Amino acid sequence: MIRYLFFVAVLTSLVCCKKDKPVPQTSEKAKWLTSQIWKYADIIKNNEPFLKNCDLDDRFYYYEDGTYKGDNGSNLCDPNINTVLEGTWQLLENDTKLYLTYKVYANYSVRPTANIEIINPDTLKVNVDLPNLTGSDNYIITYIHQ
Repeated sequence: MIRYLFFVAVLTSLVCCKKDKPVPQTSEKAKWLTSQIWKYADIIKNNEPFLKNCDLDDRFYYYEDGTYKGDNGSNLCDPNINTVLEGTWQLLENDTKLYLTYKVYANYSVRPTANIEIINPDTLKVNVDLPNLTGSDNYIITYIHQ
């Protein structure tokens, strides 16, 4: 489930101390992000293919008010993960970074910031490092609209 928009890491970047209050975004890239439902096209973990069948029904929603929803669908990769992940999103640094907050488990929230490699009306590609028990893993995740 680590695959959920750089989602589920065993340990994650809790270093960020930003408020998790939604921030409405109005840039062109924000409009691309919020104008459609996104799904996985590809996941690369540490330079290896990582997209699994259980990821194919996942959908991601970015709303204009700065809120976010990740719907893991009915084919769950990890039955312990929340079926729906809700939180906030924000584009940072001239729309080159995507900051998310969401709760993965009942008492476990994540706050990753991903580098945006591509964002246009058809594709969102991000690169993020997520901590694990022994260091970190690099994820390159490509989304397309549904």
